[in-house]
Amino acid sequence: LDLKKNAGSHYLYTYPEQKDTVEAIELSMKLLDEAVNGDGLSDEAIDFAQTYMVKAYPFKIDTPTKTLSEMMFNKVIGLPEDTLSSYRSKILELNKDQVRSAAKKHIDIDQLSISVLCTASDLEKDIQSKFSDWDIETIPFMSMFE
Repeated sequence: LDLKKNAGSHYLYTYPEQKDTVEAIELSMKLLDEAVNGDGLSDEAIDFAQTYMVKAYPFKIDTPTKTLSEMMFNKVIGLPEDTLSSYRSKILELNKDQVRSAAKKHIDIDQLSISVLCTASDLEKDIQSKFSDWDIETIPFMSMFE
């Protein structure tokens, strides 16, 4: 397992009703494209994200188990030893241009994997029709347990 390879992975979760799934995928892709290639990252959105990350971080390390886990993960992926204590100040030090630049540098829309957990017979045709230029693979849920 190469944790460094996936250390920069990003996740977006949505929980649309089945009838809204294709539209949710389209909207997610549009917003991601605007964030990476356009003006989708407003100053307000960046401020909100920074505030959220700073305020939520203590909950990632609020028990000895979580703290040790975070320290071990940071060590494995090669982050500095002071990451736990410096994380919040480093987030706040970032200016908006740095954030926008990082999005463009580190997010490659052509390298995305999108997973949809559903009953394939209910959505497969709509997804294949709407995203016909994508490589789409249907994996039966129970096959994951074989």
